[in-house]
Amino acid sequence: CHDLWDVFPEYGIRDSWANTLDLDFEESQDHSYYRYTQDINMTVEECAQHIINKIKPYHQHGIEIIGDKTQIIHRLGIGTGACTDTFEMYEEGADACLVSDDGVSNWIGVQWAVDHNIPLIVINHMTCEAPGMEHMVEYLSKQFPEVTFTFVSNDYGIYHMDE
Repeated sequence: CHDLWDVFPEYGIRDSWANTLDLDFEESQDHSYYRYTQDINMTVEECAQHIINKIKPYHQHGIEIIGDKTQIIHRLGIGTGACTDTFEMYEEGADACLVSDDGVSNWIGVQWAVDHNIPLIVINHMTCEAPGMEHMVEYLSKQFPEVTFTFVSNDYGIYHMDE
């Protein structure tokens, strides 16, 4: 089910992730793991802060920026889980990429992006898949109403000082 759910329309990982980010994304391509924004005209730092605000419910409160944080993003590329290939997103016209920590290699993809002035915003793999897993529960609950499905959030073992 894994790769199928990545590209499943509307409820799957790709579309749920794009919807969670609440940016102006182009329509999805049927078999692509990637989505691209329209002309968002944000700096990398502004975009990163926007993303941080959107992913807080998934227990990730910070992200990594690689590249010039003042660079203006016109076309942001995002992928699903580990399918965050900077080369492929660049070929599709992305001038910045939102990648997962295990979807891009430091010695190839990151260095290439740095050399080509393509800023990267790096998040945790589980964070970008969590919205799609929430929607899987919703979808399966509609298909099989007699069965109970539950989304189990990954809270990264976070314990607050007041607990």
